[in-house]
Amino acid sequence: MKFIFIVVFIFCATLLVFSMQNTADVYITFLKWGISTTLTISVLAAFTGGVITGMLMLLPRLIRKNSMLRSLEKKQSSAQTQNEVYVDK
Repeated sequence: MKFIFIVVFIFCATLLVFSMQNTADVYITFLKWGISTTLTISVLAAFTGGVITGMLMLLPRLIRKNSMLRSLEKKQSSAQTQNEVYVDK
């Protein structure tokens, strides 16, 4: 737990230094839209978009594994129930 706290603290400190050093204005265009923002916000938005994209790509695998786990738990539960019935006889 302490290690994770230290890693998060170092990451936040690095992020703070990055944002303080990159205050230049940039103009971002996409097709016909455009926005003027700081370099820090644009980089952080791109990073956040990448994280969300990665999470969405992992979502089908997680859903598949969770459904498989539920199926195996049901089979195990029914097998235990059947074993308990036979043991009682």
